[in-house]
Amino acid sequence: MNRKYFYILAVTSSFSFIQTLDAQEANKGFQVSSVNPKSDKPPEQKSLEILQAPSEIILKTQPPNSQLEKFPTSPVLAKDFDWGVKIIDGAAYRAGIQKLEPLAKSGHADAQFQLGLMIYNGWGTPRNYRRAAVWYREAAIQGYDNSQYALGNLYDNGEGVPQDKTEAAVWWGKAAEQGHVLAQLTLARRYSELSDGHENLKQTARWYQAAAVNGSTIAQIELAKMYQLGRGLPQDNAMAHMWYNIAGATAENPDYWEIAFRKRDDIGNKMTSADLADAQRMATQCMIGGYKNCGY
Repeated sequence: MNRKYFYILAVTSSFSFIQTLDAQEANKGFQVSSVNPKSDKPPEQKSLEILQAPSEIILKTQPPNSQLEKFPTSPVLAKDFDWGVKIIDGAAYRAGIQKLEPLAKSGHADAQFQLGLMIYNGWGTPRNYRRAAVWYREAAIQGYDNSQYALGNLYDNGEGVPQDKTEAAVWWGKAAEQGHVLAQLTLARRYSELSDGHENLKQTARWYQAAAVNGSTIAQIELAKMYQLGRGLPQDNAMAHMWYNIAGATAENPDYWEIAFRKRDDIGNKMTSADLADAQRMATQCMIGGYKNCGY
């Protein structure tokens, strides 16, 4: 089983902040439905619904952000780890822990994260936030982004470690720098909750931008709003229209695409035909390029 399994567990079962998000919208590329996903196939592709855009334009699904390649291991360890995950997948949690614990102690980052996650949730072992923090930290210092994000949440909530909002932001930042979309969203929201000082708005825009090009509908809508209002970014109706358009075309949650398209049309009614054409061209260009060239 690939690393997507651990990410799904983290999103659906562990962290209180993410329970306020629509995880499926937060990160395209992960099929969030249950602890045991039915399939590793990416979400079904669909046509991009940009105004008057060619029908052959196809939504490119963002690949998962995998750090697995950073942690090479021997064939024996890999075989044991896969077997341990299969046991967990069958809900035989105690047996899975027995298999994964020696791997975690040997320095296997995936096993460390999985073990911390099981201890955090009390799967096959008594729930213990302090022990969970120990294993999250072991994987986090190796650069494992899911563990960095998880450890940040523990510091934010004071679970198993002293509550420390600054330390939480440090670990979220490490994960966000690696492209962890939920860490990027968390940082953006936290900065947006602070005063409207220049640096806070700058960081809010930075992390919404990062999550937006990572395929997050939530971030795309929030980024569009910042362009629309000129809050933290230069006021730009064309850029706002572009991001609302992309968010509406890619959203899987009907509430999101309804909001995005309504806001897009509200702005469009105030734009010239030339500006609308530019916004449409930029949205098409952005999607075709896999979020590599979004804007002027």
